[in-house]
Amino acid sequence: MKKLILTFMVIAFGFYSSAQTVLQTEIDKNISAMINAQTTTDFDIIFNNISKLRGNNREIYYYSALVLMKKIQMLQAENKLSLGERENYIAEKYALSSYNVGSTAIETEILLGFIHLQRLLINPSNSATEKVIIDSYIDKAKKLDQNHPRLLLLQGEVAYFLPENLGGDKQKAVEFFQAAVKSFKVNKKRALGWNWGQSDAENFLNRQLNAITSN
Repeated sequence: MKKLILTFMVIAFGFYSSAQTVLQTEIDKNISAMINAQTTTDFDIIFNNISKLRGNNREIYYYSALVLMKKIQMLQAENKLSLGERENYIAEKYALSSYNVGSTAIETEILLGFIHLQRLLINPSNSATEKVIIDSYIDKAKKLDQNHPRLLLLQGEVAYFLPENLGGDKQKAVEFFQAAVKSFKVNKKRALGWNWGQSDAENFLNRQLNAITSN
């Protein structure tokens, strides 16, 4: 009887391991697609693919939120930021769900900070309220790792986009972007998708340095 139970346990574990491998493969495939996305339609397709995956896996929720956040970034670059309001709230929902799975809370804190920065930019009339929320996520993340590259990028974008009365400071933004670029290089990891935000930090830094030089 014990042998039979043990056999069933081994078989069940094998099925579970196989299912987890397939799930991770699907997640990784969609992360690669996100990195190479060129249009908002690309992001829509990737979100639909990754959000429908089933499993108690933090990455499903986290990357579903991130894909929508990246789509809104593209809308912002195309001067269509207002079209991202619905996706912004959906992104928050998925990001909050990622709290409940796994232990990498700092990544969720930072992502939620970016999501609320986008919400502030979409609806400036709530700037003061959103700034308080953004600061709370930054403070939580700083307690975990104040030199995290994406946290530095978030602080840089806050200083870059916000008006002076809410703490905006273009020179301070440059300092954060410089620190973010350096931190990405120092903390380079091989995990797929880990370095998201690195190109943003580099682009913001180059843009600001060129603006300073031209003046």
